Amino acid sequence: ESSTKDHIANDQMQDAERGEPLPPLPPKRLRGTVSRWLNTKGIGWIIMDDTRESVFAHNSNIVSSLDEYPCLREGEVVDFELGPDPFRPNVQVALAITGPNGKPVVGGYVPGEKVGWLKGDTITEVYVGNIAYSAREWDLKKHFSSVGHVKRASIVVDGWDEKNNHPFSKGWGTVRFRNVRDAREAVKQLHGSMLIDRKIVVRPYAPRTRQGNIDDDDGEPLLPGY
Repeated sequence: ESSTKDHIANDQMQDAERGEPLPPLPPKRLRGTVSRWLNTKGIGWIIMDDTRESVFAHNSNIVSSLDEYPCLREGEVVDFELGPDPFRPNVQVALAITGPNGKPVVGGYVPGEKVGWLKGDTITEVYVGNIAYSAREWDLKKHFSSVGHVKRASIVVDGWDEKNNHPFSKGWGTVRFRNVRDAREAVKQLHGSMLIDRKIVVRPYAPRTRQGNIDDDDGEPLLPGY
């Protein structure tokens, strides 16, 4: 399945490099390029080729995808129909989204991977959940060093376990990387990976004081009718 998605992405890139036109559009279908995708919210925007206007897209309207959690990849070319939002009839949105000529979309982001980060965002730290209580900070650092340079790894503790002579772990922690790229790779590659017999949760970490909104890729997925 992964190789199939890579093949779809490579086809699009090679066509663009060669300057070859994509197949003609069926009647009532439009074509555009994904300009932004907020993966954790399942929403994004497509720039239409003919008008250069931006149209809203929700992952529930992706009808051809190889991903368990349908998503669009920033920069990919998609075909779609323009129609009224079922919840806001006066607003036009992208419907029946596919790749060119009905092929599956490229997508490929994993659930929880943060994509549409705000401009100027400098988040280089990731949250790690479901950590085994026996895990130590050096276990965390070693595990995450496989994707980038780890500056610091920490596990949140509460009190001291006198019997075993170590702090009580709360089962979660954070890992700070040297740069944003490594932090994103950690979310992409290590979310759902095994660390000491537990499948860990990895997602971007931001202070609680930071407030997410519809333009940022923080918060829970937005259901149709957002």
